Amino acid sequence: MAHAAAQAKFRHSSRTVRNYGTWVKAGKRFAKDLADERRRGEGEEDMDPDLLEKAFDNPPNKLLLRVFELYLSQKCLIEHRTPGTGRSIHAAFADHWRHMDGDRYVGDYGYDEATDTVHGCPADSMVIKTLLASFTYRANEDKADGDSGDGTSPTRAHAVAMRAEHLQRIMEWSESQFPSPAANRIPQTTTERAFMAKHLKARAWISSMWKLWARGFETARSQVKHLTLSLVNPDGLQYFEYFLEDRKGYEGKDPCDKETLLSNRFNIYPEPEIPSRDMYAHILRWLDAYQTMLGRPLRPYDYLFPYISRNGTIDTTRLMTHDVMQRLLSEFVVGAGLTDLFTLHSPRRGAAQHHVALAPPLIRYTISEGHQYGGWAPGEKPTTLIKYIIDDIWYHENAVNDLLNPRRQRGQDYSGQCTHPPTVTVEEFRAAHCELLGKYAELMGKQEELMAKLCTSGTNLASLPSQTSIPVPFPASSQSVLVTASMGSTSTSATIMDIMDIDRFPDTSTATPSSSTTPFESANFSRVSNVTNHSPQAYVITHRPVDKGSVDKENQLPPAESVAPKVERKRGKWKVYLDQWYKPNKVSGIAMKDWPREFYSSKEKTANANLRASRYTIAMEWEDCGKDEAEFMMRYPHANNQTMTALVEEIRKRYGRHRRSKNGMPEERALRNMQGSHSDVTAGS
Repeated sequence: MAHAAAQAKFRHSSRTVRNYGTWVKAGKRFAKDLADERRRGEGEEDMDPDLLEKAFDNPPNKLLLRVFELYLSQKCLIEHRTPGTGRSIHAAFADHWRHMDGDRYVGDYGYDEATDTVHGCPADSMVIKTLLASFTYRANEDKADGDSGDGTSPTRAHAVAMRAEHLQRIMEWSESQFPSPAANRIPQTTTERAFMAKHLKARAWISSMWKLWARGFETARSQVKHLTLSLVNPDGLQYFEYFLEDRKGYEGKDPCDKETLLSNRFNIYPEPEIPSRDMYAHILRWLDAYQTMLGRPLRPYDYLFPYISRNGTIDTTRLMTHDVMQRLLSEFVVGAGLTDLFTLHSPRRGAAQHHVALAPPLIRYTISEGHQYGGWAPGEKPTTLIKYIIDDIWYHENAVNDLLNPRRQRGQDYSGQCTHPPTVTVEEFRAAHCELLGKYAELMGKQEELMAKLCTSGTNLASLPSQTSIPVPFPASSQSVLVTASMGSTSTSATIMDIMDIDRFPDTSTATPSSSTTPFESANFSRVSNVTNHSPQAYVITHRPVDKGSVDKENQLPPAESVAPKVERKRGKWKVYLDQWYKPNKVSGIAMKDWPREFYSSKEKTANANLRASRYTIAMEWEDCGKDEAEFMMRYPHANNQTMTALVEEIRKRYGRHRRSKNGMPEERALRNMQGSHSDVTAGS
């Protein structure tokens, strides 16, 4: 029995087993509902309700194949599910029957009327295989006819491309809501912290998807260990390396196969001239704020884009789910005023289109470069890649709806580039050459004149001031920030932004000031001098020093890191609560019983206080039982199956304690309502 149980447990991944079980249970409910309809006299076919209800049980009966056929048709023909759903149901029931009773239901399906027995696997019957194929044919015809089968438009084969202009609008909207200079402020409330974390993380995450041509889940799995900071190339340009280890299709590759894995490693350089695409600055600004909110340096296995709760609590060991990622992207898309339905695949497709087809000719990628940069399989056909990248562009360039526009620029491609540039004549080239020589002679004359003036005036160059104060405006404020640019000194204490020589304050002199407000007031920041001695370092990040004396300890927020990780629904959950109370958190290193008072003693820390109160109540009752599980279960026999809220309330009731609302107990509120109603009647009479 133990051997069979182990085989059943590890036959598939836990997720596959769970999904298969869900489909089989749904099929059995369908059979029961079908049987109930027949008992009520509904339906056209004359089938025994009792056999219908037990069609999927062990042993199967003669109606099994018909019920399974009806179930697949219900899902894919009536409910308009995709052919993939039909294949998932088929796989679930095939696994269910093949392991139902040894090898009895394996092989070709058949039914023996003489003995009324079924042999073989019903999922392998020709009837079911033909039905599954029909789902695919129907879906393909619906797409060709412009109909998805339910009256809606056909499903796209590719995600909507997030082009460069879309990315720019998203980043500009985010900047108007939370200007980059405000990242230096220490948030004073959980609301401010959550707002700050959301915008800085989203900018870094979306820009990384666009820059790396990556899918959402690929970047979401990145950890701090995948970054190698403070690198300098032979030309003196600073960059950092980003290792996209979880790129789709590369998880099982040999790490020694350098040629295959080259497309997983990216050298990210600053791009200050295009702030919306400057992944270099966005990532470093997020890392700087990330570790400051945690109150500790980042660790190698901290997720780069972790799950962040609504109150700004960060769980560095928890991934963002697909739904969380899609909601975050949709929030920024809607905020930017975009009406397209972008998915987690959209940045990848938009970036591929831009770099291969829409960028200026001199910096466009070739198809071969795009093939490797995007991580497509070596055997991927060029025609497939070209369709993925430029199918929308082909439709736009060949559209004739705007041919009558009198101002239409002919001879231009979709990106606005001239398709037939004019040829330069010899006379034009000679004229340009003469003009350049004249400009050069003029500049040389001015240089000699300036040097002569300096020599005659005896100016000492060493006496020039070593520091210059440069006013830098806030994007969303009329106030200015004085940034001290040190010219001759060095410093050993610097933030990530300083180490990587990034300007915290992007040039906004040409931008239109936004009228929206930011939750943080403008303040003065002093920038540490640039560090010129760079050495490669992997996930070694200097924590920005905070002036502890300037912050009121009682009003100081606890670290944003999750001090009580989410507990999944499971039997005996109260034991996990006890572990969180007594044992140090493996991330923060602090047990909940040892929390400093400032972690939970103000109204801004209500969430932490509630977490602590529930675990405190259970822990005190556990100690009252002498830490004896048998005694605890005698007092609370349903503890293993109860929610923790119900268990805590039961413990409080045992000692006559209840949660008290600020409006009083329920009886008190009811009495006040009755008195109020009585006074209203008296006044009316």
